Amino acid sequence: MSTIGPIAVHQALEGLQFPASKEQIVAHLDSSENSALVRSRLEEMPDGEYQDLDEVDSALSDESY
Repeated sequence: MSTIGPIAVHQALEGLQFPASKEQIVAHLDSSENSALVRSRLEEMPDGEYQDLDEVDSALSDESY
């Protein structure tokens, strides 16, 4: 499991419009090395629609950063 913290996730998702589906969240990431690690972590989230970054954090916390 990747060790990616909430700050890296927030930075990678900067500018994303919510609500957003998991697929939209993953698609928002660019191809930088940091985003590749974040992408891997976000792909582990449950499918669904997230209302804001707090919900993304919560989903990732359930999976443990």
